[in-house]
Amino acid sequence: MISFVRFITVLFAVVAVNPIASLETGDFYRPSADEMSGIAGTNATYRRSPCPALNALANHGYLPRGGINVTEDVLHDVLMSVYSLDETSTQILLALVPSMFSLDYLGTHNLVEHDASLVHTDAYFGEDPASVNETMVDDLLGRSIDGKTVGVTEVAAARANRMANCIANNPECTFSASTLKIAYIEASIFILGFGGNVNESVGVDVARAFMSEERIPEEYVVSSTVISFATNPTTHSRIHFDSLTPTIDMVSFANCITAATFAVSAFITSPVEGLDVNLLPEGTYFKPSGRLVSGVVGNTAAFHRSPCPAVNALANHGYLPRNGQNITKAVLGPAVMAVYNLDEASTATLLALVPDTFSLDYLATHNVIEHDASLIHDDEYFGGDPAKVDNKLASDLLERGEASGKLGVTELAAARKARLADSIATNPNVTFGTTQQTLAYTEASILLLGFGAKTNESVSLDVARSFLVDEKIPNGWARASSAITVAEVRATVANIIAATTA
Repeated sequence: MISFVRFITVLFAVVAVNPIASLETGDFYRPSADEMSGIAGTNATYRRSPCPALNALANHGYLPRGGINVTEDVLHDVLMSVYSLDETSTQILLALVPSMFSLDYLGTHNLVEHDASLVHTDAYFGEDPASVNETMVDDLLGRSIDGKTVGVTEVAAARANRMANCIANNPECTFSASTLKIAYIEASIFILGFGGNVNESVGVDVARAFMSEERIPEEYVVSSTVISFATNPTTHSRIHFDSLTPTIDMVSFANCITAATFAVSAFITSPVEGLDVNLLPEGTYFKPSGRLVSGVVGNTAAFHRSPCPAVNALANHGYLPRNGQNITKAVLGPAVMAVYNLDEASTATLLALVPDTFSLDYLATHNVIEHDASLIHDDEYFGGDPAKVDNKLASDLLERGEASGKLGVTELAAARKARLADSIATNPNVTFGTTQQTLAYTEASILLLGFGAKTNESVSLDVARSFLVDEKIPNGWARASSAITVAEVRATVANIIAATTA
């Protein structure tokens, strides 16, 4: 009897210390504000994000309750089972996060967290990014026309209001370019996901449970059909056009990672309701993804891209046609000079490689500009899309600069040597003659001089990663203060070759 009493005493003591110890998957436990944080890099016991959908999954134990070390395999399964996302939608989501991450990672400002959220205070005001602003929740749900549900009209009005408040009250009101691909969709997932994909509306009580309490309510019914990238193209477009007056950047970006599932379709589908990416202001970043983009020569995808990250970045920011098609030398030349500060002679050398009018996939023609032993693209022999970045190759390249925080002549020379050796060992059709060598070493030189802005023949890892992997001109990046000349490019090429053969 004494042993039993002691056992019960110990059991209750354990539960008191660790309240989640006895919980099963599906049981709800939301840690208190003192126990949790969404600040990136926090050491709080419980990590949370600005995304109520993901926080709800952690609060119910579908994700690790601590919000720590969430793997893509686990996230994949619960997004499909709990919110009924289809496989394509889920894969698009997984591409936005590391293979393992903690929820506070999403609280990094202008990564997923952003200004003008529907339920979170702007970062400028210093609040924890995972803290829900109840006044904003009340404002959103109080807009219900019938008092029972919230739909397109109400959410569009709330979006317009939040954007206006951000501009009026936040002197640093801004939107990270990296969040554009999940723009305009916060309301769509709010309505389609939380609403069970029924009549483009969500019940007020269900919405409050998700948004305010980050709880999956008992009355929530998962969509009877999967929520698909392909089949739900219009809700977010309607919300956008209902709320947008008069310019395209007067709209809130998504703060929930699940929103990204539909991001690209907002720009492509329905000529009446779809959003034309060419309406985006020049300089604004939008990178197409998935089946909508290809670098295969002669492809029919909506967006054409190349094996050249510098040129792709120009298209992703609208300095070239965003669809990557029908580019003229008269457009390419000034863009290269203005953005990367190449001088006229260097620019003329590049223009000599392309026809008067071309699409970006032309650059993927094997052994014309695309070549074997690329630093970040797999060889043509293996049959991949020539515009697709090989993440393993990119990681290998960037890892060479981890000690110094940058890539320089030594690192690129070692990478060039290793890539050629790998191609020779694995590709029976490898070709790396004079033409390919000239292209490869010139590319490496441009990487250091152009992306690195002529800073001691080096480029920081953050800048290199942004250009090479995201094909994005990084925020705050400044081009070289003086024009990059042919002589400078050749000198850096010579230095890399010398280091390669040393």
